[in-house]
Amino acid sequence: MTGGALPMSAPKERLFERLGLSEQNPSHRAIYNKMREEASAGRDRLSLSRENLVEQCRLNPAIQPPYSWDNLSETARHREILNIYRSASITTRVYYDYGSYRSGPNEENWVVQWCLWHVFRYRDNRNKARGTGATGGYYNENYGGGPPTSELLLIIGASL
Repeated sequence: MTGGALPMSAPKERLFERLGLSEQNPSHRAIYNKMREEASAGRDRLSLSRENLVEQCRLNPAIQPPYSWDNLSETARHREILNIYRSASITTRVYYDYGSYRSGPNEENWVVQWCLWHVFRYRDNRNKARGTGATGGYYNENYGGGPPTSELLLIIGASL
């Protein structure tokens, strides 16, 4: 288990490789599924309070749960990463330990962060495909609060 943190965008196969797991091994897949369950519970906790949002999203009434990763403050994400790590099952804690490190006075965990980011990404991509999500049905990757330009053009065209 060497090599430092994986980028959050790294595929699952790279995480398995970095943690010494095999996707062909049913017990390893079960460990990964448990890690995903713990991250999903963390994702759900982050959507319990508007206080977890960055200020511009907190002030925008169109931003409703479930919140997207980009709507959440860095502080809220970090707090939940540490919460997941500290409350992890015996089985997953062993793998989370590989991602635990200190950056100055701050405790970090790249394995938990990777898992949490991926459960958000999976859910957010499903919601985008359905046309729903943390933006009240609209998706704008730069802001998250209002229809994309293509939808605005359709709305304007329909009202003429």
